[in-house]
Amino acid sequence: MNVKIAFIGDKGVGKTSLIKAVRNMGKFTEKYRPSQGLDFYTIKKDKLVIQLWDTADDTNTFDHKDLAFRKSIDVIVVCYDSTMMETSMIPRIERWIDQFRADFPSDHVCPVIVCATKTDKEMTPLVREGLIGSHCRRSDYVHVSTSAKDEKGIEELRDGIVTQSYMSIIGGLRAENERLKESAKRYAELFHSELGSGREAMKNTYGI
Repeated sequence: MNVKIAFIGDKGVGKTSLIKAVRNMGKFTEKYRPSQGLDFYTIKKDKLVIQLWDTADDTNTFDHKDLAFRKSIDVIVVCYDSTMMETSMIPRIERWIDQFRADFPSDHVCPVIVCATKTDKEMTPLVREGLIGSHCRRSDYVHVSTSAKDEKGIEELRDGIVTQSYMSIIGGLRAENERLKESAKRYAELFHSELGSGREAMKNTYGI
């Protein structure tokens, strides 16, 4: 079973660096290289294949031709630069989500993680005062603050990916009957053991 995670957001927010930090792919670099189209990094564990998709920096990338790809995504990670003094940051986050979910069937749900990047630098009041975090709670999104440079929040992001993937699979997006739900549950446990810690927290929260 494939588990697909899409990292989306404005250019220069640090999506590629964040993916590399999640995968422990080595030294952080300040050099910016724009992503072209779609690229992904794969982690394999037994029968489970985890794909972290690095998308281009333009919402125009997501048109009707990409609907099949977008519907195949289990979790969206929307990245934003915590240092940008942008009063319209929340609408921009929502625009990315809306563009990605465009043309989805009404019963199709894709969990969202909103991820602040570059928190090793001075953050704006929107982040410091928790305004974006409050919006995420109201919208049922997970909010995580990270820095790929000093690896702050990376473990929390890994756990968020695991938990939201579990919710996506077990919640019925793919599991059409009880037998498939049990299979999906086993795959989710393998996913969890590969990407992050916090298994006991999931057990306490979800009873698995």
